[in-house]
Amino acid sequence: MKLLKIPVDDGDFCWEIVVVNNYFSDKALYLITNFYPNAMKKIILIAFLLPIFACEKATEATMTRPFYLSFTPFPHEISTQAIDFSYDRIGKDADMITHSFDEGIPWIEALNNQPFSKKIQDDWNNRLSRTPKGHKVFVQQSPISFLREGLALYQKEDNNMPLPKPWDTYLFNNSNVKTAYLNFCKRQIDFFKPDYYGFAIEANILLKNKPEKWAAYKEFHQYIYTELKKSYPNLPILISFAGDFLLRGYEDNVNYDLQEKAVPELMAYSDVFGVSLYIYTSTFSTNSIPNDTFDKLKKIAGSKPMAITETGYISKELKLDLPTATGILTVKVPSDESKQANYVDLLLKNAEKHSFLFVNNFILRDYDKLWLQLGGKNDLSAFWRNTGLYSSEENEKQAFKIWKSYLSKTKK
Repeated sequence: MKLLKIPVDDGDFCWEIVVVNNYFSDKALYLITNFYPNAMKKIILIAFLLPIFACEKATEATMTRPFYLSFTPFPHEISTQAIDFSYDRIGKDADMITHSFDEGIPWIEALNNQPFSKKIQDDWNNRLSRTPKGHKVFVQQSPISFLREGLALYQKEDNNMPLPKPWDTYLFNNSNVKTAYLNFCKRQIDFFKPDYYGFAIEANILLKNKPEKWAAYKEFHQYIYTELKKSYPNLPILISFAGDFLLRGYEDNVNYDLQEKAVPELMAYSDVFGVSLYIYTSTFSTNSIPNDTFDKLKKIAGSKPMAITETGYISKELKLDLPTATGILTVKVPSDESKQANYVDLLLKNAEKHSFLFVNNFILRDYDKLWLQLGGKNDLSAFWRNTGLYSSEENEKQAFKIWKSYLSKTKK
């Protein structure tokens, strides 16, 4: 109705809301104007209030976000300055921190309730003391080995040490394994007091790599979740899935029927549908990103809330030399900053659309220097090297500008 188009705001969105919400027809408005003039004052008032209210709602939606933004403190080089940089920037460039542990488990000490090694204690104390005040905290731990082929290796004076006997023969459902890991998780939760706790990372890759170990893992998974919820009923406890292993056509040599069956089996014992996603490693490489990727993942999540427990996208060419049965396979994946920015844009738009709990871009700053310090090998150590939102020279990338635009919004 023309009468309702009062120029309170020139935005089309606001006028659209007024028209939709106004239930008077032109004929009814004519009758009210001519025969009930006093009522017209109320209608004019409504005409003013509706667009104002609609514009306020639009502004609120524009200036808030439903999810937290997170990084891990993974350093870009081996130095105290690099660690300082990570925590300082997480304090300013995020409102959540993720402490991710994938270096083994102190199985013997956890089983016997003995003190952990000085290495572990120093690491935990350093992380806790540097965690930015007021930030939400997500802690995730893996009981599965880094290559997702079996039980996590041993951690003591070093990371991922060989499993001592008889631990090298144990399956996940061994009573010592279940007891030790439960003890470990409780000590970790009590120490860090996280807002979210993940007790397994990319669990479904184990199903792909070692399906014969899956039944034992499922028993272990149910036990750990059930026992943790008894002690921490109000703490969101979750696991993560490798997201591309759940989406048909995104990976080769994956039994998608088995993967789809595994989701409800594990999600019955997880408060959140956690997703780990590095889509540049999928069959799409960096050629394209299907726009409905996150819609499909949210559909899999069902009624459970969803979180991106870790993700990243390369901004430079990735070159890997992978050993095979017949020799070395050289893999090259081209990319640039604009491709990375496109991914981050799609990711955060969907985080807003589907109300994800949080998004964790695992790497804050490219670690070219760390990679060289570790020998500069074109192997798995290079895999995530250029997925940071800062370049190795500390320059903000295109994707970081998108990240900051969401960070500027208030978490609702």
